Amino acid sequence: MKMIDCILLIDDDLNDNEFHSLAIEESAACRQIREVNNGAEALNYLIRSADPANAGAFPLPDLIFLDLNMPLMNGFTFLEEYSKLEPGMKAKKLIVMLSVPLNRSDEIKAKSIREIDDFCFKPLTSVMVRDIIDRYFDC
Repeated sequence: MKMIDCILLIDDDLNDNEFHSLAIEESAACRQIREVNNGAEALNYLIRSADPANAGAFPLPDLIFLDLNMPLMNGFTFLEEYSKLEPGMKAKKLIVMLSVPLNRSDEIKAKSIREIDDFCFKPLTSVMVRDIIDRYFDC
């Protein structure tokens, strides 16, 4: 069974983060889960992860699950800023956009952004996590 080191959840809804963390744990697909509540916190996390002194507290994620609709900095604005980061500050492998299945135009827009590797509708399940790991990672 494939396993990656770290998944970063970016979502302003604490309940969603908790539920998605449980789904990831159930999938047995990663060793560490980190959570942040908005795009600005995520950028700060990624910048701090590039500092070797922070490696234990801020491991560079292999995979990012990014919520689309968040206050302060939504998923699309986060991606604009993320694209400006140095390569050593970016996820090792992939970003998956998460959203509610209400607006297909968001899915179309997300699929047109280079940094987005996949798009999933909430809620994230252990089967979805396992499928993403199996499809995108060679570990």
